[in-house]
Amino acid sequence: PFIACALAAALDALPPSLAQAAATLGASPARVAWRVSLPLVAPALRRGTAFAAATMLGEFAVSLFLTRPEWLTLTTLIHQRLGRPGETNLQAALVLALLLLALALAAFALIEGGARRQTPPHARTA
Repeated sequence: PFIACALAAALDALPPSLAQAAATLGASPARVAWRVSLPLVAPALRRGTAFAAATMLGEFAVSLFLTRPEWLTLTTLIHQRLGRPGETNLQAALVLALLLLALALAAFALIEGGARRQTPPHARTA
């Protein structure tokens, strides 16, 4: 939620005229997102990611102490992949971390898409 909040605030601050101008010039929605929106929200994305990572480190201790050994959470699985001396499986830990990030981004996209569908077109700001 920390990344989503930072990203949502940055996206809300973007003037819609930038995306409209890019679309008018023939850019596809994906190209507008990649070339116009992403560079403008990148600082907020970095701040949100740093804050989420710092929070995750604090939450890891809670997850470690409150779960049973037979329960497997993503944070404890990442710790298992990184925590064995001499057997560091960095690739597996990074894949799990990216999976966690992808799930968070997918949830954000679903929430944002649902909010846009529920807002009548005449109520949206242009």
